[in-house]
Amino acid sequence: MQKSFPATLDNLKNIRLFLTSFLKDHNVEDIIINQIELGVDEAVSNIIKHSYKGESKDKEINIKLEISKKKYLFIYLIMETQQIQKKLNLEILKK
Repeated sequence: MQKSFPATLDNLKNIRLFLTSFLKDHNVEDIIINQIELGVDEAVSNIIKHSYKGESKDKEINIKLEISKKKYLFIYLIMETQQIQKKLNLEILKK
């Protein structure tokens, strides 16, 4: 699943809703969803504040989410200049 958002801090709520919806559709536990949301929220905030040097409705952050057959969650945060990829094993997070 993939979606683009304007690079504004106001969109953090929409990004969390997008992420939560995807994770709930894949039966991820709420406590794990909260941990993942926190990390993605921080990463997106840092992109806006540091990479883009502040909010800009003219710039976008593209978020791509995947879960592999082995229960790995892939989160891609794609900005105009580079791509950040994070791979999480959902089975490890449950322990």
